[in-house]
Amino acid sequence: MSTYLISKLDLPDYVQFSTQTADNLINPYIQDAWLFDVQPALLEEEQQVLSRVKKLTPEALTDLADLAKLSDADVVLLPSEQQIALAEYKLFMGVRGWFCLEAYRRVFTYHGCHMTNRGFEFFSGEGSQPVPSQQRNEIKQDILDKRNHYRTLFDKALSAYRGPAPASNTCGPRRTKWRGKGGFQLHAV
Repeated sequence: MSTYLISKLDLPDYVQFSTQTADNLINPYIQDAWLFDVQPALLEEEQQVLSRVKKLTPEALTDLADLAKLSDADVVLLPSEQQIALAEYKLFMGVRGWFCLEAYRRVFTYHGCHMTNRGFEFFSGEGSQPVPSQQRNEIKQDILDKRNHYRTLFDKALSAYRGPAPASNTCGPRRTKWRGKGGFQLHAV
């Protein structure tokens, strides 16, 4: 895909983030999230579907968002074209949420940190201070929890989009091991 599914304008839908952040500060993290986290989980066909959904008009996206509110029983009654479009939209929204949280996690890890001869530090009124580990761990865990939530939504949408996994046995039949055949045996005397 030539452009990414998200930009800095998508992040405030999921986390507190200022859209005033310069593009050159956020785009490397969006690129890393795409290359290392999101893209490896998608097939080429799914990447094309996401690209198509991203190009839809705002009116079409609003219509699909309204369809996404329907119950599963009502979705079955929709024409097949709408069911396919709805499945693609749900896949897009699952990827979008997960992608935003992955990018934010990457931004947060290094945002405001400066490498000094004493390690990573944040600048404050009294000079540079290390971030308290407890505070950093709490914030990081919160971000990881949110990211895992969206990853779960993405996995569900992906499995629904791909369909059930084939039920083939790739290991072959199990060999039966007969007792007492071959090997060293001891007998009580």
